[in-house]
Formats: sequence, structure tokens, C-alpha cells
Amino acid sequence: MKTVVPLLRSLAIIMIKFAQLLDTGKIGRILSEFSEMTEWILHPHSLAENISFVSKMIDLGWVKVFEDIEILGFIARNEDEINA
Repeated sequence: MKTVVPLLRSLAIIMIKFAQLLDTGKIGRILSEFSEMTEWILHPHSLAENISFVSKMIDLGWVKVFEDIEILGFIARNEDEINA
């Protein structure tokens, strides 16, 4: 069952929904950009590796995206564990 939760942000609506495989590239880029900007991640993965990792998490149903017109962020969660 898919859940979509609207949140108000000024005049825009942010939707929270399960990620689709078409979202993989954008989510992979967000993960790569975060890794590059974060000092404590010593060996960031390549964009291709992140996209592959995101694809697996989406297949498992772990990823939800926050989107307005485009994807603004995501969370990958397996039960109580946040994976990304």
C-alpha cells in the first residue's frame, strides 16, 4: 500500500511518497553530493555505486522521497534503522 502525505510549505505542497526506480538517478546524486560535502565520510562511493545502492534500497521498499516539483530529499529506512 502506498502512502502519500502532503505537507504545506508556503504556497507549495511537499509530498512524501515511496520512491520509484525512475527516482534512482536523482537520489543517487543527492547521496553523492552529501558524501562529497561531509568530512567524516572518508571514502565516498562513485555516483554509479550510489545509484546501484539506491536501486537496491528502492527494490526493498526502504526509500521515501520528499518532493515538490522535484525530489528535495529522501530517507531510506529498514524498520528502525536509517540506511541513508
